[in-house]
Amino acid sequence: MLVMAAKPPITSQANLALARGGGMADLSTAELAARLGVAPATVSAWRNLSQPGKRYAGRPFPEPNSKLGNSVGWSEDRLPEIEAWVAGRPGSGGARARKARKQA
Repeated sequence: MLVMAAKPPITSQANLALARGGGMADLSTAELAARLGVAPATVSAWRNLSQPGKRYAGRPFPEPNSKLGNSVGWSEDRLPEIEAWVAGRPGSGGARARKARKQA
């Protein structure tokens, strides 16, 4: 009797996008965090603080392009939009720090 091994679960958002037949793979929370130079928990916190009634509700973190179960992903071409949000987010070092970043 021939026993077929079960396929391993798809673990990264990039693999999920490819498995769905998508052209460009989405960045997972961990991959996005690495690109931004922060911990994955920081990206999760920004998303959580963007909910109505919370700190960033007036200027929420960009919504992910995809969601599969508890995994979310952002397309790589949205990285400039996300970087702009991070640079101008409330509480990112105060007005003096934001002004210095704008001038740089």
